[in-house]
Amino acid sequence: MPASTWLAIGVLGIAASAAAQTPRALDRDAIVKTMNQGPRLGPMNLCADLTGQFGARVRIRVAADGTVEAADVATTDRAFGKCVADKILAVQFPQTRSGGTFGYEYGFRGVYPNVVARPIAAADVGPDPCEPVGALVAQAMAERSSKALAIYDEALALHTKLPACKGDRDRVVQRALTRACKLGDKAKAVAYARQTVEVWLEPMYACRDAKIALPTNRATGSLHVAHGRGSEWYEVAIDGENYGSPPINAGHLRAGKHEVAIWDSRTKTTKTASVSVVADDHVHLDETLKRTR
Repeated sequence: MPASTWLAIGVLGIAASAAAQTPRALDRDAIVKTMNQGPRLGPMNLCADLTGQFGARVRIRVAADGTVEAADVATTDRAFGKCVADKILAVQFPQTRSGGTFGYEYGFRGVYPNVVARPIAAADVGPDPCEPVGALVAQAMAERSSKALAIYDEALALHTKLPACKGDRDRVVQRALTRACKLGDKAKAVAYARQTVEVWLEPMYACRDAKIALPTNRATGSLHVAHGRGSEWYEVAIDGENYGSPPINAGHLRAGKHEVAIWDSRTKTTKTASVSVVADDHVHLDETLKRTR
């Protein structure tokens, strides 16, 4: 047999072997590892900070070569939707034989928010339940007069009336507090400060510049749940509020006891623990909720 024939057979064998080793489709592990990387989540902060939205649900279609073919954001806020979609379209997934379509949910926390992210079924992608509240916050952000505070009050009242809205209410309070101080409205600033556990840096500096003294903050600490083997399948909840997959960092928790739960989507089981948070201290738990320090 000619050498060229043997060479062709060898090349075909290598190609067949490589194809066999390539995953058939994207699985949850590959999706979470790709989407929850710091460089992926970081840019989302900008999308949230420029708008009043609490979160985003996205339907993502990935080609076999790992490129994102489409990122459809379920929102009526066009600027916000484009910002989120542009970030996701730049993501590169591992190569597979057939690609895949899935949903992803983002939740934003804080004035300069942290991002909570988790996969969801593509069929569950729909408008974020907090979007009506987010629309009011965006309106308040655009309003330069004292009318902004009335709009923030309306947003906070609506947040309370929407049980499905799990968005970070404190984020609205912090924005409202910042605006109140910039407007020099001491009474409103103090009222907003009393609604939050701890004043964030932006409102703190705004109030300091306006020479507005705020009430003393209540004692707070923080809680960290580490990433471990299999934790990409976990979802962490603290006092019933979802924080997404580990690792998670929950800051500004009131000193005292908090209920921590981890839901394992593979075994459909939940593990819980009661954790005491001490003022100005950091509690570290591993992925089994065992305290490490």
